Amino acid sequence: MTVQHAQPINRLIQELSRLPGVGEKTASRLAMHILRGSRENAEGLARAILEVKE
Repeated sequence: MTVQHAQPINRLIQELSRLPGVGEKTASRLAMHILRGSRENAEGLARAILEVKE
């Protein structure tokens, strides 16, 4: 992982850890799962989050 990628991943971990019951360790695991998954899966998750806020 390059330094260029470190900041977005750290931001994702920070945002995920704001969820109830999600600490930094779990947030890191979730972020790595998202990172290793397909772009389509990440986009689907992002769309689902945005849709519930509409």
